[in-house]
Amino acid sequence: MDNRASFIELFADSGCPIYCDDIMSSGTYWMHDYWTSLGYKVREWHDGNREDKYFYCYRSRFISKYVEANDAFEYIVIPGFKNPRWIILNKKNILDQPGLIIKPTSFMSKLVWTGAKIFNKFNLFTAVFPDRLIVKGSKMGATVFDGNGYDPNILYTGAPGRYQKFTIQYVNEHNEPSGYFKSANSKGGIARIVNEFKGLEKLSKHDLKYMEIPQLLEQFENRRFVGFLQGNIIKKESITVSLTENDILALSELHNQLGFQAVNLSEYLKEINLHQYKEDLSFVIDYFNSKTEKTIFLASSHGDYTPWNRFVSGNKVKVIDWETFGHRPLFYDLCYFMMHKAILIKKVSVASAVNESLAYLNKLLSYLDKSRIDHQFINVEFYLLLNLIELYLHYKKNNHKTDRFFLKQIKDSLIVTQKKLM
Repeated sequence: MDNRASFIELFADSGCPIYCDDIMSSGTYWMHDYWTSLGYKVREWHDGNREDKYFYCYRSRFISKYVEANDAFEYIVIPGFKNPRWIILNKKNILDQPGLIIKPTSFMSKLVWTGAKIFNKFNLFTAVFPDRLIVKGSKMGATVFDGNGYDPNILYTGAPGRYQKFTIQYVNEHNEPSGYFKSANSKGGIARIVNEFKGLEKLSKHDLKYMEIPQLLEQFENRRFVGFLQGNIIKKESITVSLTENDILALSELHNQLGFQAVNLSEYLKEINLHQYKEDLSFVIDYFNSKTEKTIFLASSHGDYTPWNRFVSGNKVKVIDWETFGHRPLFYDLCYFMMHKAILIKKVSVASAVNESLAYLNKLLSYLDKSRIDHQFINVEFYLLLNLIELYLHYKKNNHKTDRFFLKQIKDSLIVTQKKLM
């Protein structure tokens, strides 16, 4: 599923005409049909065209054309119309503070991004990415929010897939990220957007001492898009892969303040459809079959607690992207963090990953409210096993070839953990 061409609805309504240079016709042919189906009129550009409002798609490496009115704005489409991932206002120094729209984590990504910032500073960005979009009579996000001190400068159309989302970055007068509009127009994407909104709404009712979350500002629903605007909480914090004492305090606070749910193990296994994966996890299923009457505890969980979704700042942890917020077995976020760090970043052995995770699970357990959950009935090896299953099913459902290595490592971790329980 790929809805990236529908970004046009975040600029203007269906009555806005779209023009393309002849040279762009073949490159944007797939967009023509899509935009036409949405009610837009797609035409070839002629110099005499001067509408009160219009879109104009063209390609030029250096010279900007047709930006003549105060209400006309030019954007760079990156990497291009055939693969529109980022749509960035063509403005000098616009990339100095890109916020969280682009998060380069590898050496090559950092190198490319540094080069892009240099090109932009000298107004040479279009030498690398020549595909451009002129919008007259409207501005990115104008169909979403009318000003309110927020100025949109970057649109990220999201990776294709069932949970595809669109994100617009808003900036203040100093060009610093001030907020993010997150939206979707697919069933799966909207479900994630709604879940994140409800999660942030629930969390905002609690006085969190060690965790900071984005502030909800406005909701939005227009035609096929559903979304909301949230404030920016990240300033100059950098990504760190080390789990800190602040992480432990923040996660224990999340558990303690939002409470625990006691459920029957057999009901939980039925809910996650574990038996559907008997071919892969028969050894774990056989182990659980002897413990079906056991009671387990679920707790509130971020669901994607990784080094790139949380930022340590002073005595707090700033946590973003709550779209997978929900209830999962105790310690899930901690296990999720440790396994991603160990397997994907540090690349340590499975045995080391399991042992390090268990050490941190025991530490987190010591912070949980003893008046609400009896520590003597919490076996951390058992909960690590449960969480590894959750993690395995999460990636198994995604069914992407790039996840195969990670799935194998998680399965090996399950084997190691189960042996500790025998």
